[in-house]
Amino acid sequence: MRNRAIGNWLLLFGGFCLLWSASSGELRAGQNYPSHVSVFGRSSTAPAAAQKIDPAKEADIRQLMDLLGTRDTVTRSFNSMESSMRPLFSRALPPGAYRERLVELFFEKFQTKISPQDLLNLAVPLYAQYLSDADIKGLIQFYKTPLGQKWISVQPKVGKTLLPEAHSMGREIGRQTMLEVLEEHPELAQELKAAEVAAHPH
Repeated sequence: MRNRAIGNWLLLFGGFCLLWSASSGELRAGQNYPSHVSVFGRSSTAPAAAQKIDPAKEADIRQLMDLLGTRDTVTRSFNSMESSMRPLFSRALPPGAYRERLVELFFEKFQTKISPQDLLNLAVPLYAQYLSDADIKGLIQFYKTPLGQKWISVQPKVGKTLLPEAHSMGREIGRQTMLEVLEEHPELAQELKAAEVAAHPH
């Protein structure tokens, strides 16, 4: 059921990446923290007030996300992303015996401040902003149909097949483009060859 709601997850994933980007940026800022610690920067400002949404519309939005499997996708990806963040976070800190325990304590605290549900909550007002209640009801109705369910089931298969093919196409087009540019500009080809020899002398 993975990657059912690609657009929805990209939105949530982007929000989490932004959150991590802000955190890692603070790691390197070294401002406004106790004198014996120069790693963290200023704390972020308080979040903006939540947008007022009609309760019936919010319920429809959450039903739509459940139909698309967004909750399960976000939960799995959230946990996976935390695992990826750990080594990046560790490398951002100066080496020392303290580092492993600090990273562990950070993530323990981090998990008390944000959860997959928080990310889903962030998405609700965005759905409300860009989709009318009629739009949302129409999508719910569609995704409950056999065609809608088939569309949901097909999306992961399309993505799984498309990604490696897109990478392969990109590599081949890149190779062809480079060969054409070097053929059209032999002086650059000579400079490239000379640079390669200089970088890897025999």
